[in-house]
Amino acid sequence: MQKEKLIISEIEECIRKKETSLTGIGLNNGILSASMFYYYHYLMTQESESLELVTHYIEKSLAVLTEDYKSLHFNDEIRELGLYLMFLKQEEVLDSEIDSLLENIDEILEEILIQKTEKGDLDLTSGFPSFAKYFVLRNLEDKKHLIDKTLDKIIELTQTHDSGSYWKFDLRDKENPYVELGLGHGTTGVINYLLFLYKNKIYSQESLELIHKGLSFIWNCKESGTDNITLFPFNAFEEVYIDYHNLAYGEIGIGYTFYNAGILLKNKEYCDKGLNILLHTTKFKDTDQSSILEPGLIYGSAGLSALYKNLYHLTEQEVFLEAKDYWHQHLLQSKNNENEKWAGFKAYYNAEFDNINMALGQGIAGIGITLMNNVIKTNHNYVSFYNYDL
Repeated sequence: MQKEKLIISEIEECIRKKETSLTGIGLNNGILSASMFYYYHYLMTQESESLELVTHYIEKSLAVLTEDYKSLHFNDEIRELGLYLMFLKQEEVLDSEIDSLLENIDEILEEILIQKTEKGDLDLTSGFPSFAKYFVLRNLEDKKHLIDKTLDKIIELTQTHDSGSYWKFDLRDKENPYVELGLGHGTTGVINYLLFLYKNKIYSQESLELIHKGLSFIWNCKESGTDNITLFPFNAFEEVYIDYHNLAYGEIGIGYTFYNAGILLKNKEYCDKGLNILLHTTKFKDTDQSSILEPGLIYGSAGLSALYKNLYHLTEQEVFLEAKDYWHQHLLQSKNNENEKWAGFKAYYNAEFDNINMALGQGIAGIGITLMNNVIKTNHNYVSFYNYDL
């Protein structure tokens, strides 16, 4: 692990020197990325200075959050702030002193959730399920009606098919909604949300039936004989396949959701189907680094390495440990020592923005956190921020 520790040191130095690159208040692409980095740095080193920096960057994020603050991703950033504060409270880094701050966040997010529910924005990444999850975790009695309304909206928007139930999405085409299958922006995401509610004892007979019908529809989209890396088309009614995997796209999210359903519903068939899909994803290799084009969490090898490590702990299947090691090496090989700007790493998507290269989702903060979790040999629980929260 000496090489990994050296890289972590380089990343930490880069974050210190270039912290001004993080201007947004959020976790995925903002200042809170540095806070989370130092939380895991503290777990690895037990250095009190790192623990102090956890709260330092939270305070810095809050200082930026004034009436004049403007961001294209304001809604998501406020949600990320609330979720991250709850995470640190659960980890006993923060205490009840943050409750008044969370109450202020509640007010903002309640309005956003109502608007997105009325609009019928089903997207798991930034639609009403993502905001409702926040209120589920807050567990506030006077907010439960908001969550009930999201269930009603999902039932209202359900489409029926001979093979089950599905939902339409308009993220990529407002005029012609489509039936994407994946986790972040598709039918699997709706099932993921319904399972999250079920896990937290929020469900009805109708919502439980939708889980089964949704999984049935997704499974019936599976190709039995295909030369593609993926077993499922990108959209349900189109024969278009995307031959790569990451936390956002591909079918890792589909397999994970089936497996999650099997665990929560005590259904061996779903566990077996999920495991079948997930095992198939381990066959994907990127020898010439032409498919996985960046090293970060969402779209890159760091996320794959982290998730496969978690899958190994869940299933004790050695093939997942081998996949974790493969993507760990892929991550290390993506480091270019001649490019010192971001500790030798570089994002591919939106790489022209400094905060992208620095932050949790695609940048060195996320890479560093992945490497530190490998050093301290803990589960990569931070992937729960990207809807992998089994």
